Amino acid sequence: MFSIDQDFLNETGLSTLPLEDRRLLLAHIQEELAVRIGRRLSEHLTDTQSNEFENIIDGDYSAVRSYLDKNPDYEEDPAYLNLIENAGFEPGSPELLVQFSILKWLNENYPEYEEIASRIIQQLKQEIIVSKDSILGK
Repeated sequence: MFSIDQDFLNETGLSTLPLEDRRLLLAHIQEELAVRIGRRLSEHLTDTQSNEFENIIDGDYSAVRSYLDKNPDYEEDPAYLNLIENAGFEPGSPELLVQFSILKWLNENYPEYEEIASRIIQQLKQEIIVSKDSILGK
Protein backbone atom coordinates (compact mmCIF):
# COMPACT_ATOMS: atom_id res chain seq x y z
CA MET A 1 0.00 0.00 0.00
CA PHE A 2 0.97 3.61 -0.23
CA SER A 3 2.00 5.93 2.53
CA ILE A 4 0.94 9.54 2.62
CA ASP A 5 3.18 10.90 5.34
CA GLN A 6 5.86 13.44 6.21
CA ASP A 7 7.94 12.29 3.23
CA PHE A 8 5.02 13.12 0.95
CA LEU A 9 4.86 16.61 2.49
CA ASN A 10 8.62 17.01 2.03
CA GLU A 11 8.28 16.13 -1.64
CA THR A 12 5.49 18.66 -2.14
CA GLY A 13 7.26 21.46 -0.27
CA LEU A 14 4.73 21.54 2.56
CA SER A 15 6.87 20.23 5.39
CA THR A 16 7.06 23.69 6.99
CA LEU A 17 3.37 23.80 7.85
CA PRO A 18 2.58 23.80 11.57
CA LEU A 19 2.12 20.32 13.02
CA GLU A 20 -1.67 20.50 13.32
CA ASP A 21 -2.00 21.85 9.76
CA ARG A 22 0.20 19.00 8.48
CA ARG A 23 -1.94 16.46 10.28
CA LEU A 24 -5.14 17.92 8.83
CA LEU A 25 -3.64 18.18 5.34
CA LEU A 26 -2.44 14.57 5.40
CA ALA A 27 -5.92 13.42 6.43
CA HIS A 28 -7.47 15.49 3.63
CA ILE A 29 -5.01 14.09 1.08
CA GLN A 30 -5.80 10.52 2.22
CA GLU A 31 -9.52 11.19 1.79
CA GLU A 32 -9.04 12.75 -1.64
CA LEU A 33 -6.92 9.82 -2.79
CA ALA A 34 -9.53 7.35 -1.55
CA VAL A 35 -12.20 9.18 -3.56
CA ARG A 36 -10.10 9.37 -6.73
CA ILE A 37 -8.89 5.80 -6.54
CA GLY A 38 -12.38 4.56 -5.65
CA ARG A 39 -13.85 6.43 -8.60
CA ARG A 40 -11.28 4.87 -10.92
CA LEU A 41 -11.87 1.40 -9.48
CA SER A 42 -15.61 1.66 -9.90
CA GLU A 43 -15.17 2.27 -13.63
CA HIS A 44 -13.84 -1.27 -14.06
CA LEU A 45 -15.83 -3.36 -11.58
CA THR A 46 -19.12 -5.16 -11.93
CA ASP A 47 -21.93 -4.21 -9.56
CA THR A 48 -21.34 -7.44 -7.63
CA GLN A 49 -17.63 -6.69 -7.28
CA SER A 50 -18.34 -3.11 -6.24
CA ASN A 51 -20.79 -4.22 -3.58
CA GLU A 52 -18.46 -6.88 -2.21
CA PHE A 53 -15.50 -4.50 -2.08
CA GLU A 54 -17.54 -1.68 -0.57
CA ASN A 55 -18.74 -3.98 2.20
CA ILE A 56 -15.17 -5.08 2.90
CA ILE A 57 -13.74 -1.54 3.04
CA ASP A 58 -16.65 -0.45 5.23
CA GLY A 59 -15.55 -3.11 7.71
CA ASP A 60 -18.68 -5.23 7.39
CA TYR A 61 -17.44 -8.20 9.39
CA SER A 62 -19.78 -10.69 7.70
CA ALA A 63 -18.48 -9.60 4.27
CA VAL A 64 -14.89 -9.87 5.49
CA ARG A 65 -15.51 -13.35 6.95
CA SER A 66 -17.32 -14.44 3.78
CA TYR A 67 -14.36 -13.29 1.69
CA LEU A 68 -11.81 -14.92 4.00
CA ASP A 69 -13.77 -18.18 3.94
CA LYS A 70 -12.88 -18.35 0.22
CA ASN A 71 -9.21 -18.15 1.27
CA PRO A 72 -8.93 -20.70 4.12
CA ASP A 73 -5.12 -20.53 4.34
CA TYR A 74 -5.06 -16.73 4.65
CA GLU A 75 -3.19 -16.81 7.98
CA GLU A 76 -0.18 -18.23 6.13
CA ASP A 77 -0.32 -15.63 3.35
CA PRO A 78 2.83 -13.45 3.22
CA ALA A 79 0.68 -10.30 2.99
CA TYR A 80 -1.16 -11.27 6.17
CA LEU A 81 2.08 -11.98 8.01
CA ASN A 82 3.59 -8.74 6.69
CA LEU A 83 0.70 -6.71 8.11
CA ILE A 84 1.30 -8.28 11.51
CA GLU A 85 5.06 -7.83 11.41
CA ASN A 86 5.41 -4.45 9.74
CA ALA A 87 2.14 -2.64 10.37
CA GLY A 88 1.70 -3.72 13.97
CA PHE A 89 -1.69 -5.39 13.67
CA GLU A 90 -2.64 -7.97 16.27
CA PRO A 91 -3.10 -11.46 14.78
CA GLY A 92 -6.77 -12.10 14.08
CA SER A 93 -7.87 -8.57 14.99
CA PRO A 94 -10.82 -7.14 13.04
CA GLU A 95 -8.61 -4.29 11.76
CA LEU A 96 -6.06 -6.78 10.42
CA LEU A 97 -8.73 -8.91 8.78
CA VAL A 98 -10.23 -5.88 7.04
CA GLN A 99 -6.86 -4.55 5.83
CA PHE A 100 -5.74 -7.97 4.65
CA SER A 101 -9.07 -8.56 2.87
CA ILE A 102 -8.77 -5.21 1.10
CA LEU A 103 -5.25 -5.99 -0.11
CA LYS A 104 -6.08 -9.54 -1.14
CA TRP A 105 -9.31 -8.52 -2.84
CA LEU A 106 -7.56 -5.81 -4.86
CA ASN A 107 -4.80 -8.19 -5.93
CA GLU A 108 -7.34 -10.76 -7.08
CA ASN A 109 -9.92 -8.48 -8.68
CA TYR A 110 -7.92 -5.48 -9.81
CA PRO A 111 -4.27 -6.54 -10.28
CA GLU A 112 -3.27 -3.20 -11.82
CA TYR A 113 -4.49 -1.36 -8.72
CA GLU A 114 -1.02 -0.41 -7.47
CA GLU A 115 0.04 1.01 -10.83
CA ILE A 116 -3.13 3.05 -11.16
CA ALA A 117 -2.98 4.22 -7.53
CA SER A 118 0.64 5.26 -8.03
CA ARG A 119 -0.32 7.35 -11.07
CA ILE A 120 -3.18 9.00 -9.17
CA ILE A 121 -0.87 9.78 -6.23
CA GLN A 122 1.71 11.32 -8.55
CA GLN A 123 -0.97 13.37 -10.26
CA LEU A 124 -2.27 14.67 -6.93
CA LYS A 125 1.29 15.37 -5.80
CA GLN A 126 1.84 17.54 -8.89
CA GLU A 127 -1.43 19.40 -8.25
CA ILE A 128 -0.28 20.11 -4.70
CA ILE A 129 3.15 21.30 -5.83
CA VAL A 130 1.52 23.74 -8.28
CA SER A 131 -0.74 25.02 -5.46
CA LYS A 132 1.95 24.97 -2.78
CA ASP A 133 2.17 28.77 -2.37
CA SER A 134 -1.54 29.20 -1.89
CA ILE A 135 -1.60 26.31 0.59
CA LEU A 136 1.24 27.95 2.53
CA GLY A 137 -0.60 31.28 2.40
CA LYS A 138 2.04 33.07 0.31
